[in-house]
Amino acid sequence: MPLFQLGLTIMPETGVSVGGSGHTGTRADNTILRDGQERPIMPASQVKGRLRHACEALVRAAGIPTCRPPNPEQVCPQDLSITNPPCLICSLFGSPWHASVLQFQDLVQESLFEAIRPGIGVERRRGIVQERLLFLTETTAPGSELFFYNAQAITGNLAAKEQALLLLAGLHSIRQWGGAKSRGLGWATLDCEARWNDQIIELDQDGKGELAEWLKTAIAS
Repeated sequence: MPLFQLGLTIMPETGVSVGGSGHTGTRADNTILRDGQERPIMPASQVKGRLRHACEALVRAAGIPTCRPPNPEQVCPQDLSITNPPCLICSLFGSPWHASVLQFQDLVQESLFEAIRPGIGVERRRGIVQERLLFLTETTAPGSELFFYNAQAITGNLAAKEQALLLLAGLHSIRQWGGAKSRGLGWATLDCEARWNDQIIELDQDGKGELAEWLKTAIAS
């Protein structure tokens, strides 16, 4: 199958907090994830999970049946509503019974700058602040014009160009990354550089048209 490669740049507009644990040297209760060189990272698992969820939403909106992760009993081939497993999403991202055709790599931010953001716990039933529940969250420095990047963030072998277009559409629908999104963290824009079968792939008007026609064909089949 033709080779697919995507370079991904995530440019935060606010602080980003992708939680790690066990990091020393900070007073934060929730720390950001770092690599062995202490650089903040956007882990491959975050990119894969957010992208899969986004692609599922797009495919379901087009009227195409998909299985219902993360429960293993509701994913291909266990989901009996999928008559010809794997579904479109599992054929890309995999399931416990199907290997993924894609590989994901961590995105790295070439900076050690971070910020500490305070937060409080709320008792939702009564709508009041919980006593003795002040916590500190470590984030990337907001407004620093730094970014997460990997020239080979996503690679794999895709049978159809339209599969690559679906991945691009899913990525461009994601506006927030990391945790604490309800507190305003994680807002970001992104830039993609995608190639399939040695062709540059872009989600322009022609690309959107090709993707729409392909999804219609998938519905009919």
